[in-house]
Amino acid sequence: MSDNDDKGPDSINEKRGSLVSRQSQIVFGAVLPKQVPDPWVKIVGMLQHNWATIEPAPDGAVIVWYYSDTSRVFDQMTFTSAAEAEAGLRRNGFVRHAEDPFPELVPPGPLRQGSHPSGAIYSSGQYWK
Repeated sequence: MSDNDDKGPDSINEKRGSLVSRQSQIVFGAVLPKQVPDPWVKIVGMLQHNWATIEPAPDGAVIVWYYSDTSRVFDQMTFTSAAEAEAGLRRNGFVRHAEDPFPELVPPGPLRQGSHPSGAIYSSGQYWK
């Protein structure tokens, strides 16, 4: 868990410059999904995973939310379609949780605001190809 996980929304807003509200769970200007019906997972280290879920956006696009093993959302990206999002996730080492050889590993819900020690690692392009 990072130092920002338990700070109030105002301190997170000042650091990130994004719209964040713990009450309504608005992160990066969009509402977090309440449940994750079809999660994607990427093993990033010993007993550490990054997770993703694809959610429809109001404009017909999709939002991919990236979150930690503790259900803390640390990044998001918008794609024009679910097929484009799925192709990007696979290209970057994610697999559908249903295809994962360790299906017992599932982060507790619900998703909530968080951060990553290295920032927005996927939307910045730092760990996205």
